[in-house]
Amino acid sequence: MTAIPRLLLIGASCLLVAATACGPGGTPDAKRSTTPKPTVEPLLKGGVTVAVKIDQPGFNVHSPAEHNYAGFDNDLSVYLARKLNYTASPTDVESKRREEVLRPGGAADLVIATYSITDSRRSKVDFAGPYLNTRQGLLVKKGYTGIKNRNDTAGKAICTAEGSTSDPNSTAISTDPEKTREAVRNLLHKDARVETRKDYRQCVEELRRGDFEAVWTDRVLLYGFAEVYDDVEVIKDFSTGELQRYGIGLPKGHPKDCARLVEGLRDFLQYRWKDAFRSHFPKLAELDRDFENTYKPDPSQLEGYSCQSDEPGKSG
Repeated sequence: MTAIPRLLLIGASCLLVAATACGPGGTPDAKRSTTPKPTVEPLLKGGVTVAVKIDQPGFNVHSPAEHNYAGFDNDLSVYLARKLNYTASPTDVESKRREEVLRPGGAADLVIATYSITDSRRSKVDFAGPYLNTRQGLLVKKGYTGIKNRNDTAGKAICTAEGSTSDPNSTAISTDPEKTREAVRNLLHKDARVETRKDYRQCVEELRRGDFEAVWTDRVLLYGFAEVYDDVEVIKDFSTGELQRYGIGLPKGHPKDCARLVEGLRDFLQYRWKDAFRSHFPKLAELDRDFENTYKPDPSQLEGYSCQSDEPGKSG
């Protein structure tokens, strides 16, 4: 072989090696390049829309004349906004629409509205919490003695709100009124005459008029109405269902924001919870001197029920 063909062969070999090392397209990093993951826009910055109840005594009540909100949930919302450096803008939400407003393109970034953490809800949204625990009970007109236990609810007219929770380990929570009624009857008596209304305020108003014998929901919610109406009371030794754990709802896919909320809640539980509860539930705090042990979650529960967890007691 002459010198010139030998040089041509060597050159061709070098080109082949270079092409193999470079990969498709002839760029050295082509094989190592990856498609960049889309950046998740943080929720908790600037203005944050918070879905709240505007007519839930003890938790959040809106005064149009004074243009302000007042209640335990509102205190929590204000505390977190200051702690995490964002501006909270409240918007009204009905119980049955809380998952809906957190969907992509929905009306809210967060829900702070007596929102119980349940398996069925956790499949649709994330939670940071709990920030308050409660069992369920019955509100009646003051002096009424017709209900003392579950069997006494047979044949009684009982009201609850659409989209309310039953057993937190159940998947029966639904916007279907009949499923809600069935879930409540399972916790009371199968022959209880359960009806649903748009919200608990409407139930309580009809109770006070004599249209119902009781209103069923979380005991602490019922005590909120007993704080503002002197003619109703919570049946003292009556409770049903499993423990309800209130959490902050947020859309799935925001683990960093959820973790920030958890840390904010940890501070709230330590530094603000007791005073906020006593401020908005003064009669209950006086009635139950051990209200912290009854209603305040242990901070260790935050890890078990927060942030992309689909199973109770397991964090994501």
